[in-house]
Amino acid sequence: MEIDPNGEPKFDLLAGGGAHRYWTTGLWDGEIFVNVPEMRYHDRVSMGIGHFKLDVTGQMRRRQWNALDGKWILFCSEPHDTCDVYGSCGAFGVCSNTTDPACECPAAFAPRSRREWELGNTAAGCERRVRLECATDGFLKLPHAVQLPNGSVEASGAAQSDKACELACRRDCSCTAYLYDGTKCSVWNGELVNLRTLPTNDDQGDDGSSQTVLHIRVAASEVPPAATHSWKKSMVMLTSGAAAVVFLLACLVMVVAVVLLLRKRRGKGKVKTKAMLPSKEP
Repeated sequence: MEIDPNGEPKFDLLAGGGAHRYWTTGLWDGEIFVNVPEMRYHDRVSMGIGHFKLDVTGQMRRRQWNALDGKWILFCSEPHDTCDVYGSCGAFGVCSNTTDPACECPAAFAPRSRREWELGNTAAGCERRVRLECATDGFLKLPHAVQLPNGSVEASGAAQSDKACELACRRDCSCTAYLYDGTKCSVWNGELVNLRTLPTNDDQGDDGSSQTVLHIRVAASEVPPAATHSWKKSMVMLTSGAAAVVFLLACLVMVVAVVLLLRKRRGKGKVKTKAMLPSKEP
């Protein structure tokens, strides 16, 4: 937390060594902070004792002392939404404001520190359960659309299809995720931070196609059978189709050969019978 270095009358909450500002009080107008209207100036001290504390979740919590109950009462938390805290779920962690707890690890991932995770400190994020092998890796599609993390790079020449986009990411061992939105291919390198589940009605674009569904790189053993790659399915279907065609052609050839053989035998039988009949002399 810092006072604005440019002299503006406001406070900011920062993450990543000050590189990311994820919340601000807004400017002070002489009576309130723009983004925190409940925090007002009073010229009397009847409000009691209060304190501010930056919580382990990254939220600034204001508490008031309740003399009657003899305990601190939570007055407000900023930002209100835990998912607005930069990196609140750590690397590869997915944040949702509709679940409790808000953070979860995607399939094939587990908390880096199970103990810290259970205590509510999810900043360490998630890690893959099985290490990557590069050449044999697969991809898992996240079950829900997410707010896209920063740091994407457009893969030139891979915007023709989802398959081409996947192949571009597969060839680069440092590529950890890809997304094809129908017009361009975006790839990510390194850890993904600030993954946030979007509301259901944001999952699809105007044409009904998924716009923000990420595919994350995982070990081949973590890819379920139902999620095998389309190119593998295509190869299986192509091979099966070719085998079926060959089988049908073989059956057709056999049928034709049998028919011709039967006709040939019948023809010989007629000639032999005709030769054995007695001839009529005049």
